[in-house]
Amino acid sequence: MRPRIDQLADGLLDAMGGHETVDLIQAYAWPLPLQVMCDLLGIPADSREAFRTWTTIVTAGPTRHHERPA
Repeated sequence: MRPRIDQLADGLLDAMGGHETVDLIQAYAWPLPLQVMCDLLGIPADSREAFRTWTTIVTAGPTRHHERPA
């Protein structure tokens, strides 16, 4: 999976280029593992936003509150 992960990482880094400031969590640290998990699980592109929402709910648990990633 290394070539695919490299491709995803490069794409995310490229998307940050040209911005004066970047929220590294929102722009890189959240989407990279999420995309890798979706690839591993075979989640189609049109279902990834739902998967992202579900993972946010699960990781937040009953006592932690997170804003939904942009």
